[in-house]
Amino acid sequence: MLPCTRTLPGLLIRIILFDLCLSFEDLEHIPDYKQAVSELYRVTKTGGHVFFEYPIYY
Repeated sequence: MLPCTRTLPGLLIRIILFDLCLSFEDLEHIPDYKQAVSELYRVTKTGGHVFFEYPIYY
């Protein structure tokens, strides 16, 4: 497992792709959350999974 602790949306990942990307209650704190979500999908392998957790009343 390769941990990635870089902040969104500016991940400095060009070649490595992940099977799974996790985001726990942080999207509501990112001004451009749409770009952050796009960046997570960009670094996820085809057929990989992205999991988001955020407050229900955001």
